Amino acid sequence: MIRKKLWAMAIVAGSLLLGTTAVPGLDIIPGGFVPLSASVIEKAPAPEGEVMRFRGSHQLYVSPDAAGRLSVELFNKQVGKYDAMVIYRLLTLGGDELAAGALKVNTGATLAKDDLAPGIYALEVNSGSNSVIVRNANGLCFVAATQSQPLHLIEECPRLYFQVLSDSREVELIVKGQPTLEHVAVTVWDGDGAVVAQDSTVGKPRHVCKLVIPVADGQAGRLWSLRLGKAGDLGFEDMTLILARGVETVVADRPARLALPLMQLECQTVDKHSLIGYRFSERLQEIPGVNAALEFAFSDGSGRPPLQKQWTGASNLNNAGHFEFSYNDLVVGQLRAAIRDSQGKTLAARNDKIAVCQGEMYYEIEWVEEHEPAPAQPTDQARGFQVFQRQEPGDVRPNSRPRPEEIVEAIMDAMAPGCWSVQFFALYPLRDAANVRLTISDLVGPGGATIRKEDIELRVV
Repeated sequence: MIRKKLWAMAIVAGSLLLGTTAVPGLDIIPGGFVPLSASVIEKAPAPEGEVMRFRGSHQLYVSPDAAGRLSVELFNKQVGKYDAMVIYRLLTLGGDELAAGALKVNTGATLAKDDLAPGIYALEVNSGSNSVIVRNANGLCFVAATQSQPLHLIEECPRLYFQVLSDSREVELIVKGQPTLEHVAVTVWDGDGAVVAQDSTVGKPRHVCKLVIPVADGQAGRLWSLRLGKAGDLGFEDMTLILARGVETVVADRPARLALPLMQLECQTVDKHSLIGYRFSERLQEIPGVNAALEFAFSDGSGRPPLQKQWTGASNLNNAGHFEFSYNDLVVGQLRAAIRDSQGKTLAARNDKIAVCQGEMYYEIEWVEEHEPAPAQPTDQARGFQVFQRQEPGDVRPNSRPRPEEIVEAIMDAMAPGCWSVQFFALYPLRDAANVRLTISDLVGPGGATIRKEDIELRVV
C-alpha cells in the first residue's frame, strides 16, 4: 500500500509539472492527453517486470521532467545474429523533428533534450529485425496497441496497464504468437487485481487468441492490467497485442507513465469499406461545446479535392472522426484534425501522413545508413560495382552502402543432394549504368561434380 500511495503522489505531481490546462470538466496535458487521476493510480495492482522490449516500428509518447528536460534511455538489443540498427526520432506532435539518431547492435544512448515546453512528444523507434528497450524514468512513456498500430514485443513483457471505458460492458483483446513455432500466454487482471481471463494461442488458428471479457459491476472506467508470457514449454519469442474494444487503446508498464489521448489515428474495416481517421476519446464528452474539424488531402497525384468533416460533440463517437473509402482503394494522403473547445481554443491537433489499402495502414520508414561505403578495389572500379551480402535481404535498401566486412568475392554454400538452398547478394554501383544483366554458368565442384545452370534460378528482389 505504501508503494501505491507513492505512485499516486507521483502522478499528481506529474500532472502539475506537465502543465495541464483546465477546461470545464477536464484537465488536459498540452498535445491533447488526459492524465490519470490519483485515485485510479492508487487502486492499480503493483507492477511486475521491467520495461517493454519493442521489435519493429513503434511510436511512443514521452514527456519531459519539471525542468523541461527529456532524458530517454535507448538500447539496441540484438536478436539472434541480426545486425540491424535502431533508428529513432523525437518529434513534436505536429511532426517537427527535434532530434534523431541511430544505434548499432548492443549499444545504447541517452536521448537528451533541454528546455522543452510542458506536454507530450512523439518518439519514433524502428529496430528492424532487432529490438529496442526504451526507458523514460522521469516522465510519461506509453504506446498504442491498436489494429492500425499493433504492439510488437519480444521475449520480455512486464505487466501492462490500460483503462477500461466508463460505459464498457465487454473488453476485447487480441494476442498473437509467431507461426509456426511460437505461442503466447496471457493473463488479465481487473482493477482490483483479480484474474478475469487466462488463455493462450495454443490450438488457435494462426496463433491468434481473441479474448472477450465481461466487465463486472464497478470495473468500468478502472485501470486493468495484463501480462504476456511463455505458454508451457512451447516456443516463445515474438508477441503482438491489440486492444480491440471497450478500452482506451494505449498501454504503459507503470500506471504513472500512462496518459489517455483525446484522439488516436486508426483504420477500421466495416462492410468492405476502410474507415480512416481518428478515434475520439469518450472523455471529450465531458467538455461543453467541444467540436472538431477534420481534413483529408490526397497526395496520390489524382487531383481529387480534399475531404472535410465537422464533429460537434455528438454522443456517438464510433465513426465521428473517420473518412470512408472503398476497401480495395489505395489511399495516400495527409490527414489533419483539430479539437477545440467552445471558445475556439485548440485542445488537440494531429497531422499524419498515411497510406492505406485493404484495411491495412502503412508508414514510410526512412532507412538510415551513416557509415562510409567500403573502399573500392581496382577490380571493383574496373567492373563498376561491388558485391556484398547481408544476413537479411530486407536490410538491403535503395540507399544501402556495403561495410568492408560485407564485401564478398565468392558466395559459399553447402547442401544435401536433392535439397534447395538460397543465397542473397547485392550490387553496389560505383558508376551510373543504364542497364544491368546478370548471367550464371554451371557450378563445378570437387571431382568435377556439376550443378547445371538450368537447375539454378536467378531472381531479382
